[in-house]
Amino acid sequence: MHTNFIPTELLLSKTYWMSSEELTEHMISPSIKVALEFNGLLTAALGEAYAKPVSVTCLRQSEWADARGILGLRRDVLLKAGDVSVVTASTLMPAGVLDAHPWLAHLGDKPLGEALKNHGHFWREPFEFMRIDADLIFQPPPPATQFLWARRFRFTFEIGALLVTEIFFPGVLDRLSLK
Repeated sequence: MHTNFIPTELLLSKTYWMSSEELTEHMISPSIKVALEFNGLLTAALGEAYAKPVSVTCLRQSEWADARGILGLRRDVLLKAGDVSVVTASTLMPAGVLDAHPWLAHLGDKPLGEALKNHGHFWREPFEFMRIDADLIFQPPPPATQFLWARRFRFTFEIGALLVTEIFFPGVLDRLSLK
């Protein structure tokens, strides 16, 4: 099974994403909602849920431009618990933020959340959620998996914000809700 990169248009879309309140209205399982709204370091939560070390692999880092033509970097990573792929994530980093925090362009295989924790002076904005068709992410999609849950949020600095989108592979939210 091959993992695709998340289309940039989907990352930036203003439609289809739900607030926490809207997520409740969509009759999502309470345990899955709790897992999606987890507020700590994702790598630590995954390590605890799987009882295995979590690794981050940077699959791609490339330039991107938003609708206004503002340049920045896009970083796509894969998180694994042991040998099991658990999350794919994309971070959009505007040029202004990179100018103020150039170390962000050199994360490589380091987890973003842990790196930010060591650099302080930012805040996380509220989560937004989306159900994504599995065939957008996987080729071919896993059997009996029609959709995956994603969440996105912004890490905001005084100069601008990073947009982070995380897509949870099948079974991961169930595992996180049990920890």
